Amino acid sequence: MTGDFRIERDAGGDFVLDPAVLAARFRLSVADFRRNMALGHITSMVEAGQGEDAGRFRLTLRFGNRVWRAVVDTSGRVADETLGFTSPVRGIRAAATCSASARKP
Repeated sequence: MTGDFRIERDAGGDFVLDPAVLAARFRLSVADFRRNMALGHITSMVEAGQGEDAGRFRLTLRFGNRVWRAVVDTSGRVADETLGFTSPVRGIRAAATCSASARKP
């Protein structure tokens, strides 16, 4: 999936990703991708590499149960990328509660 995909950075150091490329990864139209981003349905996270991975970054985008991750090297080249699925978030089920009832002796 990586091919010759590069990710640019702006003057402030933020990553600038091509919405057409990301929309294709999530199998969305560019308009649907942009709308879901604006609505907050697509979230992103950037993690900086430490130690041996210093200078590299892991970018993560989540949309519903889909997760796209890319590892970007110092030149902006995508060294590795994956698209996977997460398990559905399960709610916490409260234990059954019992109320004390008045009992006749």
